[in-house]
Amino acid sequence: MAISEEELKEMIEVKAEVDRTSSISNDGSNLLTRIPSEVVEVLKLKKGDKIRWLVNPKDSKIKIEIIR
Repeated sequence: MAISEEELKEMIEVKAEVDRTSSISNDGSNLLTRIPSEVVEVLKLKKGDKIRWLVNPKDSKIKIEIIR
């Protein structure tokens, strides 16, 4: 039985409680991004926490870990 395009989109859609976008800026030596306040609240981030970027260049997928 075939499924419609809409049904397929619903099946593969990422479910997230918080969905926010941030912009990238440049300070001359690094690209910078701000973390939206709702994300900070949900993850309970604070000064001194670190973000680890795990990037797969073959498919441009990225995973981010919070290091406390």
